[in-house]
Amino acid sequence: MRFSFVLVTVLLTTIWLGAGNRAQAQHFPPVPRVHKVTATAVYYGGERVWRAKRRGERVITPVLSSRQRGAVAFATRTRRGSVTLIVVLVDKAVRGHVMTWVIPRRTHKRGRANVMWLGRSKVGFGYSPVRPVVVASWRVRQR
Repeated sequence: MRFSFVLVTVLLTTIWLGAGNRAQAQHFPPVPRVHKVTATAVYYGGERVWRAKRRGERVITPVLSSRQRGAVAFATRTRRGSVTLIVVLVDKAVRGHVMTWVIPRRTHKRGRANVMWLGRSKVGFGYSPVRPVVVASWRVRQR
């Protein structure tokens, strides 16, 4: 009898908390997501935010949104093997601003490349998902 009371209490608490969270989440507008990634373009919220500038440039990592959904990060590689870390700001105030960092050849390794968010305006690139070989950061100032 005691076990069934505890079980019923836990189930009701879970249902009550779950309903509250769902109702609260409905108050926020939907967050745009990366809808489509092709080898040469990235689309966010239905519009193209990045297109390959050089012939043979391809996206080589998953496109990751920042936790605040204000930027997306990924890496590309050219036919000649040059790797570039790219961050596209998608926040309304600075939408469409693209920042790039060329990854030094001495850090290139065989294996799957990874991009990881390390903070609000800090992103890492490496061949291990937890140990970046290059870290890039930036600061946005509004005038």
